[in-house]
Amino acid sequence: MRVLSFVAAGELYAADIECVQAVMRRLEPTPVRAADSTIAGIVNIRGKVVTLLDMDALLGRACREQPGAVSDAVVFKDITESGDQMGLLISAACEIVDPGSVQPLPPEAELAGGGIIGGIAEHGSKLYRILDIRAIIARFTS
Repeated sequence: MRVLSFVAAGELYAADIECVQAVMRRLEPTPVRAADSTIAGIVNIRGKVVTLLDMDALLGRACREQPGAVSDAVVFKDITESGDQMGLLISAACEIVDPGSVQPLPPEAELAGGGIIGGIAEHGSKLYRILDIRAIIARFTS
């Protein structure tokens, strides 16, 4: 499995490259009133409204930035065919790698991962937390 690695919430994550539509630079999300704290805002990308999520909030931590701050984002494909486009605020995109096999998380780590981390993988000296994109999107579309 090839993954796009990126830094979010101060840690190294990765997402299956098959689920990634684009990496967008210098976005300024529009805050959404009364939205869940995990929603950092919305942006218009190529005529589609994309909901951007805050990784810190997804993991149950304090939100990372004030609403509307300029950020980079990974935008996911509409893999559920729900019509809802979503993305994740990131600090920096890194590289596309093939970490080999993905190991399941230990039970205690599953709780800390908020149900959105599908496993871990190692490539070189780096350890990647592999996001479960379907679980993230399902949390907001069900």
